Amino acid sequence: MKRPVWRVRRRFLIHIGVVLFLGLGGFAVVRQLTHVPPSPDGRYGWTLYFPGPSPGAAFKTAPGDDIRRLLDLLLVDSGADWHGVLKETGAIRVALSHVTPAPLGVQLLWRFWGPQGSPVPENIGQTLLAVQVRATSNERPRYEIVRLGPHGTETVIGAFDEYEGAQDAVLDDLAEVMETVQAKSTSWWNG
Repeated sequence: MKRPVWRVRRRFLIHIGVVLFLGLGGFAVVRQLTHVPPSPDGRYGWTLYFPGPSPGAAFKTAPGDDIRRLLDLLLVDSGADWHGVLKETGAIRVALSHVTPAPLGVQLLWRFWGPQGSPVPENIGQTLLAVQVRATSNERPRYEIVRLGPHGTETVIGAFDEYEGAQDAVLDDLAEVMETVQAKSTSWWNG
């Protein structure tokens, strides 16, 4: 005996509805476990690693801050002597990380599979930019800025005759990356 066509269609639509419902539910669970919303007060946490008396600094910014000026003040306040270290070693490395609250999924994984007895991380950092400034010549110093990528890749992004130009280029690059992250987060939150 053949089933009526309307029953076959209804059964097919019910199966499609169940699959869609389960798919959307699974997506919502995965998003909840991996997503970290932007800071409600608009502040962003950063860690800047560089050579100096203390190997870097942690600080926060908010939309509208003059990030480039803030970086200049940060170097002065920390007593960083990048030029002196560069003369001694021939190269310095600067890395910027964005610090966010750890997503629920990371906290759960750490709790069950992390080192026993260690506290669950409240924050995690993601490296956004790593650059190296190299002195390429000793007789007449020239400076080269190299962007360090994943898997040890290196890309030369600038060469300078004066150290001040190289330092300004690194700070400009850092400020641009920070402003881009803040703009993307703000547009997502407002949109």
